[in-house]
Amino acid sequence: MTSLTDAVDKIKGLSLGAVDYITKPFQSAEVIARIGVHLKLRHLTKQLEEQNTLLQNEVRSRQLAEFALRVSEEKFSKAFRLNPGSMMMVSLQDNRLIEVNQHFCTALGYNLEEIYGRTLDDLNLWVNLSDRDRFYQDLQTTGNLLQREFQVHTKSGAIRQVIASAEQIRIGKTPCALVVLIDLDRLQGEANSNTQV
Repeated sequence: MTSLTDAVDKIKGLSLGAVDYITKPFQSAEVIARIGVHLKLRHLTKQLEEQNTLLQNEVRSRQLAEFALRVSEEKFSKAFRLNPGSMMMVSLQDNRLIEVNQHFCTALGYNLEEIYGRTLDDLNLWVNLSDRDRFYQDLQTTGNLLQREFQVHTKSGAIRQVIASAEQIRIGKTPCALVVLIDLDRLQGEANSNTQV
C-alpha cells in the first residue's frame, strides 16, 4: 500500500516487481476485490502449471512411443527385406501389391518396377483361381493361414509349387495380408544337391 499516487511512482513500483497497488485512503471493498482477483490469478496460474506439466509428460510419452514404433518398423523392415522366403504385402480390398522383398522378385523372375502398383491377377500369379478365392476367403475368416500349398506362375510362365503362410494386418485403415511363400521346387532342388555332395 502506498500513499504515492503519481503515475511515475506507480510505474516504478510495477517495474520493480509489484503486481498491484492500492492507494491511501483505501476502501475495504476495493481491498477485498483486489485480494479476490489475486487469489483467482494464483489459482489459475497453479492450474496452468499443472496442465503444462501434464502436457510435457504426455509429449514425453508420445516421443517414447514414436521412438519405439520407429525401432519396431526398422526391425520389421530389415526382417522383411532379409527373409529368405518370398514375402509380399497385398491389399485385401483390391488384391494390389503394396510391398515385396527381393526374394519374391528373384523367385518369380520380376524386377521391382514390374511389380509395384500391380495386382496378383495382373501378374497372373495364381495357377488355379479357385485356390486364390479359397486363400482370400479363409484368410478373411480366420485372420491367418499356415502352410497352404498352391501353384503359382513365374514371369516366364513356369509353374512353381509353393507353401504360403499369411497374416491379416492393417496399413492405416486398409486391410492387407502379409504373405510368405516358400518355393518347394527350390527346396527340393537344394535338398537333392546336398545329398549328392
